[in-house]
Amino acid sequence: MNFEKIEMFGFKSFADKQEIKFGDGITGIVGPNGCGKSNVSDAIRWVMGEQSAKTLRGSSMQDVIFNGTQDRKSLSYCEVSLFFDNSNKMFSLDYNEVVITRKLFRSGESEYYINKQPARLRDIVNLLHECGIGKEGYTIIGQGKVQEIMSAKPEDRRAIFEEATGIAKFKTEKNESERKLMRTRENLLRFNDILSELENQLAPLERQAEKTRQFRDLSADLKHHEINVYISKFDNVAGEKEKINLKIDAINEQIGLREKESADTQAEYERILREISSADAKLSALHEELLEKRLSIEKSEGAAKLYNEKISFFRSDIARTKQAIADRAAAAEADQAEIARLRANIAELRGRMKSAREEYDALLKDIADRQRALSEGEMASQENTRRVIESMASLSDINMNKGSLSAEKSALSDSKTELSGAIYSLESKRNELFASKEKLDKDITDLDKSIYDLKGRIEAKEDSVRDFNEKTAQVDNAVFNLNSNLTMLTAKENFIVGMKESFEGYGPSVKRLLLSSKQNKELAARIKGVVASIIKTEQKYDVAMETALGAAAQNIVTANTDDAKYLIEYLKRSSGGRVTFLPVTSVKPRTENENIRRALNERGALGLANKLVKYDAYFENVVSNLLGNTLIVDNIGNATDIANKYRFAFKIVTLEGDVFSPQGSMTGGSRRQDLPNLLAGDRQLDEIREKIAGKRAEMDRLKAEKARLESERDRATDQLASLNDMYNARKQELLLLREKLSVVESALMDNNKSYEDALGKLETIDAKLAHIEKAYEEVRSGSEKLEADKSTASEEAEKRREEYERLRKEIDGMNERSTALQLALSDCRASVDKAEEDISRLTAEIAALKEDSEKDEKQIADKEAIIENLRLESEKVALSEEEQKYVQTLRGKIEFTEKSKETLREKQARADERKGQIAEELGVLADKRHAEDIALTKIDSDIEYYGQRISEEYGETYDTALRFRAENYDAREGEQEINRLKRKINSLGSINPNAIDDYTSVKERYDEMSVQKEDLEKAESDIIKAIDTLKKEMLSQFTEGFNKINENFQRIFKELFGGGRALLELDYEGVEDPLDAGVNIIAEPPGKKLQKLSLLSGGEQALTAIAILFSILRLRPMPFCVLDEIEAALDEANVDRFARYLKKFSGETQFIVITHRKPTMELADALFGVTMQEKGVSKLVSVKLSDITDADIG
Repeated sequence: MNFEKIEMFGFKSFADKQEIKFGDGITGIVGPNGCGKSNVSDAIRWVMGEQSAKTLRGSSMQDVIFNGTQDRKSLSYCEVSLFFDNSNKMFSLDYNEVVITRKLFRSGESEYYINKQPARLRDIVNLLHECGIGKEGYTIIGQGKVQEIMSAKPEDRRAIFEEATGIAKFKTEKNESERKLMRTRENLLRFNDILSELENQLAPLERQAEKTRQFRDLSADLKHHEINVYISKFDNVAGEKEKINLKIDAINEQIGLREKESADTQAEYERILREISSADAKLSALHEELLEKRLSIEKSEGAAKLYNEKISFFRSDIARTKQAIADRAAAAEADQAEIARLRANIAELRGRMKSAREEYDALLKDIADRQRALSEGEMASQENTRRVIESMASLSDINMNKGSLSAEKSALSDSKTELSGAIYSLESKRNELFASKEKLDKDITDLDKSIYDLKGRIEAKEDSVRDFNEKTAQVDNAVFNLNSNLTMLTAKENFIVGMKESFEGYGPSVKRLLLSSKQNKELAARIKGVVASIIKTEQKYDVAMETALGAAAQNIVTANTDDAKYLIEYLKRSSGGRVTFLPVTSVKPRTENENIRRALNERGALGLANKLVKYDAYFENVVSNLLGNTLIVDNIGNATDIANKYRFAFKIVTLEGDVFSPQGSMTGGSRRQDLPNLLAGDRQLDEIREKIAGKRAEMDRLKAEKARLESERDRATDQLASLNDMYNARKQELLLLREKLSVVESALMDNNKSYEDALGKLETIDAKLAHIEKAYEEVRSGSEKLEADKSTASEEAEKRREEYERLRKEIDGMNERSTALQLALSDCRASVDKAEEDISRLTAEIAALKEDSEKDEKQIADKEAIIENLRLESEKVALSEEEQKYVQTLRGKIEFTEKSKETLREKQARADERKGQIAEELGVLADKRHAEDIALTKIDSDIEYYGQRISEEYGETYDTALRFRAENYDAREGEQEINRLKRKINSLGSINPNAIDDYTSVKERYDEMSVQKEDLEKAESDIIKAIDTLKKEMLSQFTEGFNKINENFQRIFKELFGGGRALLELDYEGVEDPLDAGVNIIAEPPGKKLQKLSLLSGGEQALTAIAILFSILRLRPMPFCVLDEIEAALDEANVDRFARYLKKFSGETQFIVITHRKPTMELADALFGVTMQEKGVSKLVSVKLSDITDADIG
């Protein structure tokens, strides 16, 4: 024995815990239709891992949990356990008994256990598969399986035999391999497309690469000749330059004499400049001190304004809080009034309850009195009847008893009629009460659900209101902080704008001219801007750009030389000092040389200075002239490496302001932190204004957000109040319904008691009537005295009946009034309870309002204290009288210093005039020297052209080019060769410099993908071989298994039908793959010709299918098998054959047979009956075959 027993609790109709013990052989499960027999097979299938609710005859998995009946509640879970004997180690577990359990909760959660230890569904399925058991196999066979075998198409029927022969898993592997093959072929197709495209690219790229190689060879020859021509020319110009230099030295000597005189004049001039500079420094210091005082004043005013804003904010907050306290006070007053009204209602209701209670007690007393009178009348009637009967007791007067018997019979008949009416009335009343109770139960359930839902909504809405309050407070804090930030940013903006408008940081001459241009439109029209104002740069480049520009940052840009001339003449007329002007039309841009372009790729190189700044295209020449051929580098280490590598061929500036000049000098060190940053002014102002705009936008957003939150909070508060009202109303309604239900249940109990009593009395009257009828037949020929006694007894009985009817009607009326009073009392009690509940709620609400008001009053006191502190702080930051006097003194000093400066300017003008005279003399000498310089430059320009060519094309200087010098080189022939090489290079046309690399890259990719394509082709071949191998194994296994099943089928068919002929045949028609062949069933019962399955009777089809199932089981014996009414369609003779064969087969397999056929039951080793004594609830009983009737079977 393997399958020991099954335990079920709450599974479908098995509401109570049930147990079926399975022995060896056949265990039958019997019972009438609809009693729940098939639920046993469903339970076994469910534990084995069935996940389809449809297979278990339900719409959802929760349908397997007992759903309740009219008298039973539904269960919250179900549990089924299967017990297996594992002493022969059928399972790979070291236990003699294995228990597999599945548990399902109505919430949808499932639990699985193996020997009471938690497990996974996969663990259970794998454990069962170890011994060939599974929900999808032939462990459980129902009528559906039988029908599937006979009604399926041949190609569909094949799946049954594939599963039986064990190749279903191989088919899954084959299908997966075929999917892999399809994916591999798709990849191959994609690789072929890519390789074709690469092949199309390779041919032109190869031609381009060849042209590029020729170009490189020709360029190398050109470089050789150009460098040697340059060296040859460079070596021959030294003598010519020496002669010109001698003339220049003589002129320089004369210039030296004039320059000495000029130096003396310049010394005087510089002394005056120093004094002016000292005055400027003093003025600057005074202005800075005055500016600090002005900033202090503005800061004080800003601080005072900030304190005032805080005071205003707290005062408005206090006003809101006081209004809230007033609103709470009004709400509390309204609640107090409502409490008073409710207490008055309670007093009135209690008065009404007292009156109703008194009336109810009086009614109960009257009802008791009338019931007592009714009982006494009944006793008197019974006593009268007893006397009549006793008077007829004597045998001598027996013939006179006819009247008494007739009277008693009449009285009893009347009592029976009356009781029948009362029973009918009680039944009607009970039906009405049941209907009322069901309605009240439904209403209470609906109300409970509604109240629960409302409670959840109220909690959610309270959370929402609380969340809105918190968010509103956060927005208020954010608004306050934003106001403070805006005040500080506005003050900073005003300060920077003031400095910009007064041109702080510029030299005196530049500053004076720019200030004058603000008043003089003519000047303004001729000034395009200061260099520092036309250039924008990122903050990290500020120091580097200021260093690169140097004093040129304060140069003034003009449109042309006429404007510059006009401005210079204006400066002379106004003694405004000296300013450098940069006319856009005359300033020449710098051209980038090859060295600096190559240096851009060096480590630490950030870019060319003129490329790292932003400016209007109109100023291109100016910016290029000032910053062209200047490289910006990240640090001094990288700058040193670059300068050394390129022999100081261009200017280099680091981010920290270190300078490497083309003359070889290096400038660096610490910088003064107090120097103005002219380039950063506009950017700082833009950044501040951008921040202010952002803050103001944030302020607008916060205000809108606050308005939205307050609106949402108010709406949520209103909704919360509405929900609370609905909640209280529903609770009151629920209280009333429960009171009514209590009254109805009490009335129903009384009705049931009265109904049972009436039935008992009716049975007694029927017995008495039977006895009297018998006695009446015996004395029917009695005497006249008996007739007189009968008449007297009848009259007395009639009187008693009339009195009884009157009392009964009075009692019914009183009972109805009593019920009405009970309902009125219930309503009053419910109203009183609701009013007391409302009073408690309102009292708590008043206490909460009071508590909130006390908290708010404390907050008001705290905020008043804060306001006082803020007022004191505001007074502290006010400007004192001494500070105001000090500011006036500073302004006086500034005015005195300005006057001293004017005197010095006059001395400066005279010294400047003398300097001009000396300059004219020096100019004449300079012209002479210039003529010689031109001659010298002509030689240099010729050399420079070659040098620039060598530098730009090859990155070489004269010194570095010497390594390429060819001995005895002929420059004239070299120039001819250069022209020939250039013509040949031009004939090549356009060159793709990346062609060689591109060709190499594409070729490598082509080769790599070719290898990958070969791998895919090999993978395709391997998969095809694997599929072929699987097909061979599947075909071999299927053919072997199918032949055995066919042999078994032919033998078992004859045994079951008592002869005949049958076989299974593979249908290869229209099929390319033998593994797709369908399965035909040929069956010829005894005495019939070979015919189609559809012409067999239902029983013959069923028995044929059973023969196939037994054939499959013979091939793959199971430890146990559940058969669910598979013989239902068989007639008695065939059922007997089926049962005998099943008995024969049970020696190898343990069978659990669900049946209602007697032959099957007769051969069962044990029988269990499934009954439904209680409607909707199945129970199991052990039965004997002799106890089974035809009704039990059918």
